[in-house]
Amino acid sequence: MVNKKSIGRPQKVDYKVMAKLEDALQYGATISEACYYAGISRDTFYRYFRNEDVFAKKMEAARNKLLFIAKRNVADAIMNGDYQSSVWLLEKVVTPTLAVADEVPKSEN
Repeated sequence: MVNKKSIGRPQKVDYKVMAKLEDALQYGATISEACYYAGISRDTFYRYFRNEDVFAKKMEAARNKLLFIAKRNVADAIMNGDYQSSVWLLEKVVTPTLAVADEVPKSEN
């Protein structure tokens, strides 16, 4: 049995690096912080992000996970009768949305 060696440079982003990036991003780290934690450069991260669809999807999912959990926690609190969470949601999310929808474009006269 012949052992075949890989030709060329080894990949910078392997399974271990992707796991570290996902771990950092899902806890709210910036791209720079996640790259430092995983031991790669920002250039490498963005090159993989642009060229590797699976990598890009995993990184986007990791970045969105914390936001989703926060939204779910607010929704759970509201469902359980937390008045303050309801007020917060109305002030921070609903009211600005309504304000933008109510704006009337100015005519150019």
